[in-house]
Amino acid sequence: MSPTIHTQDADLPVTERFDVYPEIDPSKHIANKTYKDKVVLITGASRGIGKELAILYAKAGASLVLSARNQKLLEEVKQEVLRIDPAAKVVSVVADVADIKQTEAVVKAGVDRFGKLDVVIANAGKFIDWDAPIGEQNPIAWWSVFEVNLRGVHSLAQFVLSASGGQTQC
Repeated sequence: MSPTIHTQDADLPVTERFDVYPEIDPSKHIANKTYKDKVVLITGASRGIGKELAILYAKAGASLVLSARNQKLLEEVKQEVLRIDPAAKVVSVVADVADIKQTEAVVKAGVDRFGKLDVVIANAGKFIDWDAPIGEQNPIAWWSVFEVNLRGVHSLAQFVLSASGGQTQC
């Protein structure tokens, strides 16, 4: 039975789906180790989508450069990857993408260790609760969202493209 969303105007039937569309199914990449000899850098890799991407790319054979602000959580992800594949090559770098120098250090650590970066996923992100009108928001907290979500992505792209001669997929 499909759940129903109740609105003022109508009841809308909703079909929940748990299958994976063939176009994005990772099982073929895992089975064929499609990412063997590829290096994947992921920011925000300590939890959520970043953590799951790290695990999937490792299962597909990639070498990983993982970055996040929380050292303990980042180390837990690294250890989980190594439990799944003890031969996995993983570099973890504690960094805040809002800090330009720290972002540069993440890219440098990956290039120094692996000689290249093939795929870069700017997954680190930040949000604040919009529980008050903008005039009542803390301007420093509000601006920090932009530092992570915009400047962090820009800095990462800039350093990666500079280090790779424009050959990395961002």
